Amino acid sequence: MTAFAITQLKPELIFIKWFHNPDKQDEDDFLDQLRRLLDDSETLLYFISDLREGRIVNIQTISRLSALTRHRQWGGSTAFSQDAASQMFSRTFRSLSLGANSNNEIHKTLKDSLAFLEALKPGITENIAWDEIVSPSE
Repeated sequence: MTAFAITQLKPELIFIKWFHNPDKQDEDDFLDQLRRLLDDSETLLYFISDLREGRIVNIQTISRLSALTRHRQWGGSTAFSQDAASQMFSRTFRSLSLGANSNNEIHKTLKDSLAFLEALKPGITENIAWDEIVSPSE
């Protein structure tokens, strides 16, 4: 089973669910899929990631991911998890991304991540059945 699922909820909003920590092939597939989404988009894209069950922990891959924040169509990103490792690796991603774009944050809850996205682009999280997308354990 792949380590992640990418779902385009709106033309400008992408939801990423991690099921477990990825191996090298999953990491490469993930970065390729994100780059294709960005390259093919005619609008800024915003990302929200559920890191409660898995996350990228390879620093080289985190560095490659942070480079995507410099893409012309990267609008911003957020993630949520209370896991200490997720918090640490997401802070690393954010610090590597700051030179290009500081619109990337991690939060402990879905609610806080949604509020962050709304601050970046008002209305982006509206009319989405979040309770169907995110499991009740949130």
